[in-house]
Amino acid sequence: MNNKKYFNVVLLLIIGPFIITAIIWLKWRFDELQMQQNAETMIRTIDSIKNETGFYPDNLIYLESDSGIGPFYEKKNDSTYIVFFCIGFDEYYMYNSAQKEWYDFP
Repeated sequence: MNNKKYFNVVLLLIIGPFIITAIIWLKWRFDELQMQQNAETMIRTIDSIKNETGFYPDNLIYLESDSGIGPFYEKKNDSTYIVFFCIGFDEYYMYNSAQKEWYDFP
């Protein structure tokens, strides 16, 4: 009986970190997918504003998250903007309207 308790404790110590790591990774991945969906919504809104007014908005403070990780909007010039959000320490996933594609930055 005592060996079984010892075995269960050892098993928990071995498997526990893997389970915790899997849960953390799944949460991080879910948050990243949610952030990308929010960014895609922001892009559609920006393009809609451009179609209605002929100009990209100067800012979208009302659509930006105050979480500190995004998504954020930055107008580069009259024909280009970027939308980006944080995916790690000093790493961002960025959409460039000129190329109409996403890329990692830096």
